Amino acid sequence: MFGAANLVPANAFTDVTIYSFPKSDLLATTPTASAMTRFPIVGLNSPNSRGFSVQPAVDFGPSDGRAVLLATDGAVTARLRRTNILGAGAAAATLSPTPSTAINTAALSTVPTADQPGNKANLNTGDTRFSSNVVEVGDSLWAVRGTGLDGRAAIRWYEIDEVTNVILQTGTISDLNRSYYFPSIAVNAFGDVLIGASGSSATEFVSTFAFIGVTAGDVTTFGSEILLKAGVDDYERLDGSGRNRWGDYSATVLDPTNRFGFWTFQEFVSGDNDWSVQITNIVVAITGDYNRDGFVDAADYTIWADQFGQTGPAVASDGNNDGVVDAADYTIWADHFGEGTPPPPPISGVNVPEPKALAPVAMVFGCLLRRRRR
Repeated sequence: MFGAANLVPANAFTDVTIYSFPKSDLLATTPTASAMTRFPIVGLNSPNSRGFSVQPAVDFGPSDGRAVLLATDGAVTARLRRTNILGAGAAAATLSPTPSTAINTAALSTVPTADQPGNKANLNTGDTRFSSNVVEVGDSLWAVRGTGLDGRAAIRWYEIDEVTNVILQTGTISDLNRSYYFPSIAVNAFGDVLIGASGSSATEFVSTFAFIGVTAGDVTTFGSEILLKAGVDDYERLDGSGRNRWGDYSATVLDPTNRFGFWTFQEFVSGDNDWSVQITNIVVAITGDYNRDGFVDAADYTIWADQFGQTGPAVASDGNNDGVVDAADYTIWADHFGEGTPPPPPISGVNVPEPKALAPVAMVFGCLLRRRRR
């Protein structure tokens, strides 16, 4: 296990520190951190800089002998810095040599403040650093950060080749009227991407939003925004620098019990000058829809039959996610037969309705954690 922190004692930045903990030590009967390795990195622009706000990559895949850290360059915001922790699973871990690997990206604009209804100060939305963890899936790194577009805060996302450090694809999520800020990202083994963020405009209090991306032919396409929780009031709590600071409390993760499920944790305004965290579960596919066309039908049975007996973590027709395609997955298909939205009928021919009622493609459930920022 590994992590990183910006150290700012007495409001004065001193260094970025990286930590590595052998996972086996933390899972022992008596957990210990005695074999922790600490790497203090002094100076954002020095030759040994690892970047600012270093973010570890969450990786549920098999170990490849290195753990990836990604950060924005301390001097050039369009440049990323990559560092590897070598031997992270044992004591005496080391860092990859300096200077860290540079990954050049398209230019970013300064992240502007975000509007909100009323006369209170605009919300400070941070900057272009990574404010949430990076994700590693297969040979790809996925990350999101803030940028500016046409005077509003927006989201820039990346897919980066983990082996070559080449940017495979990138895009910007924005709106003509609304600002989006403090994004976070999660990606499953099927190329489904979920980005969560806060958002507001001159007519909308700070609310929580999500964006679902689907990957086909190595191209990821995001749909329209999904409103998860609407804010109910305006917000103003100025810090010592006079900023109406919005928080960094944004996280998006995979659902450990559903391979097509995600959880996203996002801030919204829950009362006058009060914020809370909305926790939302989003499922991006119907159970039994093995070809992912939005409808459980005979075509999904064909996929199940063709894949019967296959094993692995990302086999399409492994409906119960137990690592093997078997009779239990047929039962799942049969129980959900007819659910979803049928595709449009062909120009010629007859569309025969399936025997079950329709069901929604995505299920969204929410619960609320409420606390005050100090």
